[in-house]
Amino acid sequence: MVDQIKLSMDIPGVEKKNLELKVSEKTVIVRASAVIGKRNVHYYRRIDLPVEIDPDSVKARLTAGVLEITARIKPRGFREVTVE
Repeated sequence: MVDQIKLSMDIPGVEKKNLELKVSEKTVIVRASAVIGKRNVHYYRRIDLPVEIDPDSVKARLTAGVLEITARIKPRGFREVTVE
């Protein structure tokens, strides 16, 4: 059973200080900017996820212009509740 989701995005020229990442249970939003040569480049990506994730589990790494995001998928199904 798959318990996490992985996303990757090419964002060449972006430094961590110019990167904003926001997450909710169903959405990931990436905003970034970079100067490449004499041009200012802006990136924006909204990703609607096919499953719900745990926002507190999200980890992100930026390496050589590639942003990698991993998150734990929220378990589906029923939870047993004790009646008081």
